[in-house]
Amino acid sequence: DIRATIPVPAPTNPAVLALLSDAEKYQQQGNMSAAQSRLQRAQRIAPSDPKVYYQLAKAHYELEDFRLAEQVALKGLSYAKGDNTELKRFWLLLAEIRTKKGDKAGAKTAREQAARY
Repeated sequence: DIRATIPVPAPTNPAVLALLSDAEKYQQQGNMSAAQSRLQRAQRIAPSDPKVYYQLAKAHYELEDFRLAEQVALKGLSYAKGDNTELKRFWLLLAEIRTKKGDKAGAKTAREQAARY
C-alpha cells in the first residue's frame, strides 16, 4: 500500500495552535506585522507543520507579496504529503496567488491539482 510509505504530518502542538489562533486574529484586525511575528514563532517551533506554512502564505498573499506567498505555499505543500485536505487547501491557495500574479497557466495547473483531492 503506497499510503503506508507517505509520512503523515504530526499533529499540531498546543503552543503552535495558540500562535496560529493569535495570528489569525491579528490578520483579521489588519495588524499584519503582529500576525507575521506569531507565524514566524510558530514556524520555529514546528518547522514542518503545513498549517503554519498555509497561514504564513496567506499572510504574504494579503500583503500582496505574491512571489513570497507562492514560495511559502510550495514549501508547505511539501510538508502536507498524505493529508488530502491540506493538499487541496494549498493548491487552491496557489491558484489564487498565481491568478493575482497574472500566471493563468500556473493557476489552471493549481486548480487541476486541487481537483485531485
